[in-house]
Amino acid sequence: MNIQSQRGVVLLISLVLLLLLTTIAITASNQATLQQRMAANSQQQNSAFQAAESGLQAWADQLPKSQVPAAFTATLQSWPTGAGQAQYNATAGIANNCADVIPAFSMDVTNPRPPACYEIQSTGQSCPDAACNTADNPATAIHIQGYLAY
Repeated sequence: MNIQSQRGVVLLISLVLLLLLTTIAITASNQATLQQRMAANSQQQNSAFQAAESGLQAWADQLPKSQVPAAFTATLQSWPTGAGQAQYNATAGIANNCADVIPAFSMDVTNPRPPACYEIQSTGQSCPDAACNTADNPATAIHIQGYLAY
């Protein structure tokens, strides 16, 4: 066999292998970037979920115990997280009559004040920065929960 005719084939095979390795490296890099973005989005959504849950608890904690109000909004809170800023806003409209929801035999008849049933809506947001602009499309979680107040 002639050595001259085989030199071009080695060059061609090495270039094809180099192209194949480059394609594999670029694909691996893109996959790693995608995985990192998915993990960050998951962390943002989890922070928004926790903020909404905190809003429900804060609403119940801040509700005046001496007099049940007609409507009530918890104080807006925000705090830094590892992924940016989280905040909640919890509110409940006018209290409903609990007789529609709770059977009469389970009501506390010794309590002079009638019970009030609220539907609390808490919205939690997790933002990448302290500004928390809606244009940045922050992760948002909305939780709705019933609450009985005596």
